[in-house]
Formats: sequence, structure tokens, C-alpha cells
Amino acid sequence: MRKLTLCLSVLLMLLIPMGMIAKKKVTKPEIPQLQNFPSSTLSEYRLHAGEAVFRGKLINFPKEVMDASEEGKKEAFKMLADILNSKGITMYIRDAVLNTEKVRAITFNDDCTFDMKIQLPHPMFVNLAPIRNIFMCPGDTIDFVINLTAKNKEETRIIQATGLSGEVNRIVEEVDKKYTKFDQSSTFRLENVNQMDSLMEWRNQQLARLDSMVIKMNAGLPELQGCSPLASDIVRSYILFQYGERIIRSGDTDFVQNDLDSEKTEAFMRRYFDFIAPREKYLFNNPMMMIAAEDGYVNNTHFRMFFQPIFAGATTYYPYMYWPEMASEEENSTTNRTKIANGIKKVSEMYNISTNSLMLQTCLMRHVFYEQKGYKYDYDIFAEEVAAIIPYITDPDLARFTTIAYRERVKKGEASVAEDKLLTKGDSIFHRIISPYKGNVLSIDFWEMSCGPCRAGMLQDREMVERLKDQPIKFIYLTDDDPEKCNKWMEENNIKGEHVFISRKEWSHLQEKFSFNGIPFHVYVDKQGKIRDIEHSVEELLNE
Repeated sequence: MRKLTLCLSVLLMLLIPMGMIAKKKVTKPEIPQLQNFPSSTLSEYRLHAGEAVFRGKLINFPKEVMDASEEGKKEAFKMLADILNSKGITMYIRDAVLNTEKVRAITFNDDCTFDMKIQLPHPMFVNLAPIRNIFMCPGDTIDFVINLTAKNKEETRIIQATGLSGEVNRIVEEVDKKYTKFDQSSTFRLENVNQMDSLMEWRNQQLARLDSMVIKMNAGLPELQGCSPLASDIVRSYILFQYGERIIRSGDTDFVQNDLDSEKTEAFMRRYFDFIAPREKYLFNNPMMMIAAEDGYVNNTHFRMFFQPIFAGATTYYPYMYWPEMASEEENSTTNRTKIANGIKKVSEMYNISTNSLMLQTCLMRHVFYEQKGYKYDYDIFAEEVAAIIPYITDPDLARFTTIAYRERVKKGEASVAEDKLLTKGDSIFHRIISPYKGNVLSIDFWEMSCGPCRAGMLQDREMVERLKDQPIKFIYLTDDDPEKCNKWMEENNIKGEHVFISRKEWSHLQEKFSFNGIPFHVYVDKQGKIRDIEHSVEELLNE
């Protein structure tokens, strides 16, 4: 009987279709890896600093302009230059590693040309707003040409350049049209926790697109044929960072953290960002990151993935060794170095990535150097913060950048104590605006009618403006907007204060001076005419 049972069992196993047995095995699809990357011979020179020449001009003027007299041509050229300057073309040079931004106003001369030198920390993409991102490499010359007789908007603005800048810009313009034109389905805004499953489904769809793009690259993109290995590496990285940025950005941990407890939030982050580990080599350890990544990619990674686990538990404003009375007993026993070390260990385990990940190192640097603004020039604190991350900056290029950046920040802080001098057009414009109010504390509010938060802030400040009207303080509302439209709204809403209207060109120079690209933006000036930190209140400045 036992033999019969055994034989029947064997026979039954032989009769079961192999497909039924195979169903029990769960085989994960293999994730494609970027091949032949990096294809160029890497050297420190790829990250060299220096100047790029940026020039601009207009071509193909209308026939009536060219047929005019010399005086008529000059008048027409000046009118066109004034129109261009009123549009406010501005360059934003964003250093993703140090989390800083330099603003350069583009000012056309009366002959409709401009010629300027741009200091770059390394080859990088810069934002020429409101036009497009362009690639600039130190040593190259980049020409921005406006064709007045172009048939469509795309042909109106032409970027021509020498060297690596010319090669990358030409290719990027082609690949943007073909590979990185993302539709509405490429973003997902999590509005409530019931959408978690929908978010994961959307994420998986985007990952399929990303993996498909890697496969296309491995097969060879026709746009890259004949280009240099370095340009190929930059463009491929640029495309993949575009895909990665959209997926990371939609992992809206700010919302999740406000809606779930910490344990569930961490579980969500582990689940959502588990796609990074198998793609870490080209998304997080890509040697082209500093060159090909736009600021948004690093910024979203910093705040979506690393901020809460690493930095939220550590203070960057007052290490407890300096002000122990401000910390609890538990905090006194744990230094910032220990907290950051524990945070790095945690994210490495959460996301299954290396503690030496290039992206992680970059985010450590950008956080510390950005937060340095909070404690200004207290060098002991700044040195302590830099010392806390130094053990984890193992990439030789990033280590070099850290050393140079620390030295430059200290030099800049020491130089700032010297008497301010008028050096730029922005300085001159700002001095002209504030000089009539000498001896007063100044609260200067940059605003426009289209900015809802600007108008809301002005409405909210009405009580304070009224309360301090007899004090030596002036509330200056500064705008490049239409005076008639602004005055109507301010009169209807009883907005008191000093209302100053400037041109778009002057606004751009002030953007360059203060390095801001969004409004509302505020500047405080004390009674001695010194620009002060925004964390001070007007009452504090008055009491001084």
C-alpha cells in the first residue's frame, strides 16, 4: 500500500504542468544598468573653475530699420535694447554642492549687444530665465543670438558656443525635445494618505520609463553619434537625472510626515525610495553629478530623502558644547557629530546605499554650507559643523571643494566687516533708494501684484506700520510693477508706507546684488545704513 501511494505521488508530480510549479517562483525583473559609463577618461580637469565668456546680439533686423539713417538706426537699436532689458533676462548660477546661487542681470547695450564674463566653479548648467538652461564650461565662449525674423519661438533664440559648451548645448537641445518632454502624468502630488497605492503605481510606471531610457542609451542614442566621450557622459547623465528628479520629487515626505506618525513615515520612505539602491551607480554615484545635475535634482534628494533622518535631529545653530544651558540633559550628552553620524548610518540602512555615496556627500556639504548663513560668521560653530561631516567626504573632488569653500567663506566673512563700498550698479541703485531715509531703520519689501504672498504680507503688516508710524522706521515697498495698478490696490487696502517704483532693469541689478529669485523678499537696514540679517525684528533694530 505504501509503495502504491508513493508511485501515485510520483506520477501526480510528473503530470502537473511545469508552468504550475513555476508560478511558485517569484522572479524579479532584472534592472538594466548603464553600460560603457563613464566612457571618458576622468580627470580633475573636468571640474576646473574659471571664466566663460557670455555674449549676446540681435540679428536680421527689419528692413525699415536697416534702411534708416545712422541716427534712425541708433534710435531703433536703443528702443529694442530697452524692450529687452524691460523683459528682465536674468542668469541664475546655482551651485548644487554649496547650495548657493549667484544672480547676474543681463543688460543689453544701446547697440543691442552684451558681453560679460561668468565665473564658474566648474562646468555646469545655468538657468537663463525665462528662456532655458544652458551649459557653460570655463574657457568657452557662449553666444546668445536673437533672430528677429524667426518664424517660430524655438528659432528666435539661438545658443552657439565653442568647445564642450557648444557640443553639449547642441545635443541637449535635441534630446530635450525627444526624451525629456514630460507631460502631466510625469508628476504626482500626494494629497492624502489614501493615495499611497496610487502613488506607488505611478512611481513604478515612471521607473519603467527610466529603465527603458537606460536600455535605449545602451543601444546607442543617435543624437550622441560622433560626439566626444565626455559630452556623451554629460548628456546621458543629464537625461537620467531629469527622470530621477521627477520620481524623487513626488516622494512628498513633507506631507507624509505631517499626516503619519514617525514609524509609518519611515516605512513609507523605505518603500518609496527602494528603487535607488539598484540604480545607485548612475543616480547617486555618478561622477558627472556636479556637471550634469541641475540644482532641483540634488535639492529634492536632499529634502525628500536625507533631511529628516540626518539633520532634523541635529542642531546646526548652536552645538551644545558652546551653549549647554540651551539643551536638555540628553542633548548635552550627544554632540552634533554623533547625531550626524547616527543619521548617516540610518539613511544608509533605510535606503540600502553606501555611506560614501556621492549624492549623500553632496547633500551633507550643501546642508552645512547653507546653514552657515544662519549663524553668520561665528567661525567656531561653522568649523564644528564642517568637522562633523569631514569624515564622510571621501570623494577627492568634493574634499577639495570643501576645503576651498570653507576658506572662501571665512575670507568673505572677514571682508564683510569692512566698510561697504559702491562697487556695482545694484549697489548704486540701492544707495539711491535708501539715501532719502537716512537715520531710520528700513524694512524693504520687494513685491509685485502677481505675488499673492506679497500682498498678503502687506495686508498683515498694516497694524505694525500704523503702530510704529511715529518711530524712526520706514516701511519701503519696492516693485517694478505698473504704478497705476499697484496704487489702485494699495489705496483700496490702505497700505501705508513708502512706495518706490523702479524699472525692470533696475530690479534685475538688485536681484544680482542680493542674489534672490523669488518674492516676497525682504531687506532690513539699520539706522547706520548697514544691511542686517533678516532674523532681526524691526523692534530689535529700533532698540539698538
